[in-house]
Amino acid sequence: MSNKIKLLRKFNRDYFNRLRVFDSHYNNNFSVTETRILYELSIHNKLTLKEISEVLHIDTGYASRIIKKYTNKGYISKVSDNNDKRSNYLSLTTLGEKIADDINKFENQRINSILEKLDSDSQSKLIDAIDTAYSCLNPKKESLPIIRTHQPGDLGTITHFHGKYYADTYGYTEIFEAFVAKDFSEFILNFDKKKDVFYIVEKNGKVEGSIALQHRSNESAQLRFFYLSPALRGFGIGRILMNKIMNFAKKTKYKHLFLWTHKGLDGAHTIYEKNGFTMTETKIHSLWKENLEEQMWELNL
Repeated sequence: MSNKIKLLRKFNRDYFNRLRVFDSHYNNNFSVTETRILYELSIHNKLTLKEISEVLHIDTGYASRIIKKYTNKGYISKVSDNNDKRSNYLSLTTLGEKIADDINKFENQRINSILEKLDSDSQSKLIDAIDTAYSCLNPKKESLPIIRTHQPGDLGTITHFHGKYYADTYGYTEIFEAFVAKDFSEFILNFDKKKDVFYIVEKNGKVEGSIALQHRSNESAQLRFFYLSPALRGFGIGRILMNKIMNFAKKTKYKHLFLWTHKGLDGAHTIYEKNGFTMTETKIHSLWKENLEEQMWELNL
């Protein structure tokens, strides 16, 4: 056996042990394959049995038995394909979505527990190494998005994204971009790494999204600057960003979170609702768009 093979097998054993993949209670008694099926359905919305088998490289009969089990439990529903009545699409029910979200949160906590043991430099080296490995093994696929904390240059990029996107999509004036720049400046000038966090989504070396939590008191914090480029939407990255924020808020022992958003951002509002936020206040103003309805959402932890 070559040293290269030994090294790869050694890494596989170590990584699987760290994830506790062989634990009989893995993900609250869901097996690895069962977890992956729920995950794939949560990010693709609907899949056929054949597609699930191909994605996971598992036997169709094995996948079918799991699907039958999940259907009986009310996790999965079947919808007929309009183009082929012999074929069914599979999608998660509301109950299935909740279970998938719970498992996803648990998985994120599991990975975060590994990262927390490393300093920032070691985390960057690990993520870069994993990204390189993924690119080598999947040369025809683009590199995976990475989520990191902010660094010099991010402020201007995210400000530009906010200004450009909201102008093109919702007709905001440059006044909105000016307010974003002002708020970003206040955030960074008063940044406290024990109370604040600012996550950046990066793909192929380009900034593609962000989310932040800014302390307002020892017990309250504001969720801010939540943005994800359209190309990365629909893959569960928004949920991952929110999970990281929620984990940080609980670790920091905040008792109250709030945010300001506006009417029409349905995708973001769904994520807020799934994390327990409720809309508590609305107001109309015309600072950067005529008769814009802004909304405050709050969560007591």
